[in-house]
This record gives sequence, C-alpha cells and structure tokens, in this order.
Amino acid sequence: MMAETQGKKNNATNHGFPSKPPRHYTEYNLFFQLEREYILQKIFDVKPQVKHTDDIFDTMKSTYSGPPLPKRYDDLILMKDWYIPGNKKRRKHKKSHGKISFIDLSRQVAREWARAGDDVKDFCAKLCLIG
Repeated sequence: MMAETQGKKNNATNHGFPSKPPRHYTEYNLFFQLEREYILQKIFDVKPQVKHTDDIFDTMKSTYSGPPLPKRYDDLILMKDWYIPGNKKRRKHKKSHGKISFIDLSRQVAREWARAGDDVKDFCAKLCLIG
C-alpha cells in the first residue's frame, strides 16, 4: 500500500479540478516590469542574462501582435514572453543584483507611474488585453 501511494501527487490543493488559467496582467503589472528593467538597465547598468538571441523580445517578430514599445523603452533588452502571464517557469534561486531594494524600486516605479505619459499607459492598456 505504501509503495502504491508514493508515486502519486497530492491534488488536495486543486481538489481534483484542473488548475485555473493565469490571470491577465494589469496595466500597472506591465508598467512595473518595464520600469524595473528600465531602472536596472539604464540607471544601474545591470545587463540581463540572455542565453539566445531568440529569447529577446522584438516587436517586429511575427509572433507579437501588440502595439510598438513606447520610445522610453525602445532599447531595453526584454525577454520574448515578458508580457504573457503564467509563461514563466519557476526560476532557480540566484543572487540579486543588489543595486536597489524592492521597497525603493516599488516607490520609484509608483512615482514614475504617476508621471507616465499617455503613450506609456495606452501601451500597457493595449498589451494587458493581449496577454
């Protein structure tokens, strides 16, 4: 009996039902991701680690049907699926960049959200409908 149950996964959290599809990102979720990358890449000069050039987001690729990036974010290096919820695999723990704390980052992003132009907010609104 014991050997029989060892290989089975416990579905107590789902109660036998399939898991829910991931929720769409909100406009602010998308803005936070963009602004975080902007702050890290432009202000703190932290370069993202990309294994393949195919993994980089490009609005010109045929797989992307959303609006073009706002000018502020044109030259950021983003992962190809950064705007798609639930598409990220559980990442291995790795040491943080250590450049800015999450609290300071959150405050800075919130300030930028209040100052963000219509082009940025429109982009985030259109993109959250896609993802």
